[in-house]
Amino acid sequence: MGLPFNFHIGGGIGIPVSSTRKFFRPSGTFQLGGGPNLTKHNSFVFEAMWQGLPANRSSLAVANPLIGAGFGNSSSTFTNLYALTANYMYHREGHRYGLYVIGGGGWYDRSAQNSNDTASHAVSSGGVNVGGGLTIGLGRATDYARFYVEGRYDYSPHGDGVATHTVPVTLGIRW
Repeated sequence: MGLPFNFHIGGGIGIPVSSTRKFFRPSGTFQLGGGPNLTKHNSFVFEAMWQGLPANRSSLAVANPLIGAGFGNSSSTFTNLYALTANYMYHREGHRYGLYVIGGGGWYDRSAQNSNDTASHAVSSGGVNVGGGLTIGLGRATDYARFYVEGRYDYSPHGDGVATHTVPVTLGIRW
């Protein structure tokens, strides 16, 4: 069955989609996670994710409901999306290549802050994610260490009436 636990670490680009792209542009993303392997093909993955959400220039000129009041047209405003999720992963690993699907839910927090700390705004709520990926075995460690490329859709309705929709595309290592 391989290792009793799984672990992964990766980074890439997070792409705002749907209504979220009206206010934010793509930025970096990072994820770290792990959990028990239940069987050869079934695993739980507990994960922490961060994604930057830099404001579009056009959205800085108007009141941006995703950032919050008190920010005006400040170009020194930065917004981050944090998530803690519990996910189910079904994976099929060949000797060299593998595929997986992953999905689950958890807690999402979108926080905006002015770089001079004069204003901040945060909203949190439950959310869900679903995606999939490709793995490639790494040399002699093929049975354990694998490079992965993953795309996932994250959605959280948030408490301010404006939902967050993102698609992080991540590259990393899975054990």
